Amino acid sequence: MVCSFFLGANTPDGFYSLFDELNGFDLSVIKGSCGSGKSTLLKNLIEKSGCDGICERILCASDLNSLDGVIFHGRNAAAVDGTMPHTAETAGLGRYIIMPPPRRGIEKEREAIAALKAAKAGAYKLAYRCLNGARYAQNCASMLIGFDSQKLIRRADGIIDREAKPKGANGRLHRRFIDAFTPDGVVTLTSTVSALAKRIYVIEDRLALASPLLKELQSRLLERGYEVYSCLSPMYPEKVRHLIVPELQLAFVTSDRLKSFDCTPFRRLHLTAYTDQNSLRANKVKIRLFEKLSDELTEQAFCELKAARQAHSMLESLYLPYLDIPALKELNDNITLG
Repeated sequence: MVCSFFLGANTPDGFYSLFDELNGFDLSVIKGSCGSGKSTLLKNLIEKSGCDGICERILCASDLNSLDGVIFHGRNAAAVDGTMPHTAETAGLGRYIIMPPPRRGIEKEREAIAALKAAKAGAYKLAYRCLNGARYAQNCASMLIGFDSQKLIRRADGIIDREAKPKGANGRLHRRFIDAFTPDGVVTLTSTVSALAKRIYVIEDRLALASPLLKELQSRLLERGYEVYSCLSPMYPEKVRHLIVPELQLAFVTSDRLKSFDCTPFRRLHLTAYTDQNSLRANKVKIRLFEKLSDELTEQAFCELKAARQAHSMLESLYLPYLDIPALKELNDNITLG
């Protein structure tokens, strides 16, 4: 089964990497210049290797048509783009794949390349600052609301007792993203959830309050011996946003102002039932103000991410005439995993 995730995300704290999640895999790290064919190589590996168990296509949050990696769970093998901002290394337990370098003549493009790299870095820096401001505004709105998190956590116990019988062993956790801030807005990989789960709990969460419930559910599922995909929030990367349990065909997903989750739910949980309605009414105007500010800053972040993508595309166009096509074809024809 092939499904898609992100292992890196644009966040208010900068690029947030989960590439250390691959430390237990037989790992191949691909090194090469911009536009050198790393994504094409990864796509070819999927076609050539087939799928034994779950195969994860690791998408690039800045370009959904590009791959950052592929994970084959059936053979415990993975291959990833190892150039910045990715931080994957083999630690002596895998191998490096070096893409053919550009041909001679690329030196004359040195100044143009440096200028585009600077423009790209500047656009990302401003995007991250906008997202940081958006998160601060969202936090201001959330602080105005009384919220009974303990009551919500107790709800988790009832759900787990009904959905997940103990297996008598410790579970396994995979941290991923299925949401991303991209140049085209917030993207959620809903098809990944529908591929791995048939029973979907949708958590309606206007004010980013669902994390205590999801953390409790995650803890209980791991205690009971299940393999869990814990999908983090790109706005709050320290918080869980969705949970997927393939063995149980079960998922818990957040639907909120950042991105509504469009599906037919098995159950729907409304977190407004756990908020203090008096504080909600008393602070309605302030909440709307902070939410509007958060929305505007997030929209500006998308504009900056578009500028970064444009600079990257121009970089690729500079490198393209200097690619060693025969050497790239030979590498793609001969490369395999494991």
